[in-house]
Amino acid sequence: MVKDKGLSCRFVISKKPEGAPVTERAVPLAIFQAEAGVKKHYLKKWLKYPSMTDFDIRTVSDLRPVSQRLQIDLTINFNGRVP
Repeated sequence: MVKDKGLSCRFVISKKPEGAPVTERAVPLAIFQAEAGVKKHYLKKWLKYPSMTDFDIRTVSDLRPVSQRLQIDLTINFNGRVP
């Protein structure tokens, strides 16, 4: 999340473009609430995926980092140590 004097922007990390750094795969969460045409236009552009047809947030988002973080947190909580 980015915050600055009244500005708050949340991001989701996308799966595409593959191989790109996480910072280049950050997509503003607000785009998923935009009109369908606007959402399609910007997601295709930002994800560099012109043939994209499924614009659901669950399809776009990359849950691997979240899963990895959850595994680390669970390991720490149950074992009391970092893996």
